[in-house]
Amino acid sequence: MINKLLPLYIKVEISRLKNTLLDIVNGNYFKYARTINKGLLYKDDIEITQEIKQSETSSAKLLNFEIAIKKIEEIQININ
Repeated sequence: MINKLLPLYIKVEISRLKNTLLDIVNGNYFKYARTINKGLLYKDDIEITQEIKQSETSSAKLLNFEIAIKKIEEIQININ
C-alpha cells in the first residue's frame, strides 16, 4: 500500500541505497569503478587512436568524442 503512494524517484533511491548497502556487506562495493580525484597522475597510460574520416558530421563526432573523453577521464577502474 505504501509502495503505491511513493513517487518513482523515491522508489529508485531506496532501491539504489539497498543495493549499495548489500554491496558493502558482501564486500563488492570497493571492486567497482568510481570517480577519481583529478590530482592523481598515473605513469602507465593507454592511448588508442583512430582516424576520423571527413564527412558532414565529423565536427559533431569530434564534439561527442571530447565530451566522452572528459567523462571517461573521471573514472578509475580498479584492478581485478
